[in-house]
Amino acid sequence: MKKIVLLVALTCVGAFAADGADIYKKCAACHGAKAEKKYLNKVPALVDIDPAQRLADMKAYKAGTL
Repeated sequence: MKKIVLLVALTCVGAFAADGADIYKKCAACHGAKAEKKYLNKVPALVDIDPAQRLADMKAYKAGTL
């Protein structure tokens, strides 16, 4: 039973990781393949921003407030 639960969990994680990689392809043009580039000298490299702050910034950007 534990093996089945583990297999299902790993499958789900792999599916979400693939979705994230596909989504980031749109961002990579400006932010770089490894998120190392600054965007228009206004947005710091994504790897330099705290993950919680990055998430908050992306939500604000989506809402149109950033």
